[in-house]
Amino acid sequence: MTAKTKPEQGKPPRVPGRRNPGAVGTVHSIRCTDDLWTAAKARADKEGVTMNYVITEIMEGYALGAMDLPTVEKAWTQTREVVAA
Repeated sequence: MTAKTKPEQGKPPRVPGRRNPGAVGTVHSIRCTDDLWTAAKARADKEGVTMNYVITEIMEGYALGAMDLPTVEKAWTQTREVVAA
């Protein structure tokens, strides 16, 4: 992922080597809980970045292979027996 810089007041963050963060692109949507969005938005606000910036940085890191999604492995497997009543 790229290093972020502190944005000017009221402007999106400027990141060296990236296109204009305010540039128009294709609109997509995500689904998440209200609690998750609120918590992420509060952190983004505290850090002075937009949610668009946060989501784009995460997606870019994933696409470039800089991060992987967490995986869950079964600790055990057991065959269920069906018992006729």
